[in-house]
Amino acid sequence: WITIWYNVYQAGDLWGDYAAGRIWDVLGHTDLPMKCYAPVNLQTHHLSCHYPHQYVGHTDLQLALHNLEESFFVGVQEAYIGSMCVFFTKVHKKIARWCDCNVPEEERFKDVWFSHYNRQTAIHPKRLANWSEDVLRKVDAITAADQELYVAAMTRLLYDATVAARKYKAS
Repeated sequence: WITIWYNVYQAGDLWGDYAAGRIWDVLGHTDLPMKCYAPVNLQTHHLSCHYPHQYVGHTDLQLALHNLEESFFVGVQEAYIGSMCVFFTKVHKKIARWCDCNVPEEERFKDVWFSHYNRQTAIHPKRLANWSEDVLRKVDAITAADQELYVAAMTRLLYDATVAARKYKAS
């Protein structure tokens, strides 16, 4: 699977409109190879495309970075709770009790439910050692722009969290 997408990326063959339609309920149906999503700089594509599944042969990292910065909110799955705290603070203009590190953890989360699917990741980690150097090199190649975008997203999230903590006097 990775090798196929790597070859598509290397050949510059990711061109065309692969969406089944323009209605959101059918965007899950695609004419992309393997009837799947295209993992080639997926996040960068979605932050710079006109329509999902419409490819112009390259992703526009600068446009994706611009759109990221212009977004009201930027969250990162690996920092799920922190992301939710920033989102809550931006929407409600206050720090939620479950985000206030001055409140003991057992008190903070006693009435709060979160979907922690990242806990499953911690229980069943995917180890890089399980993958060959060739696979890792190919993944790095087809996600190079996404890696830059991820750093920018984390930087933005940390900035927004710092601003919120200072503005609303949390730690």
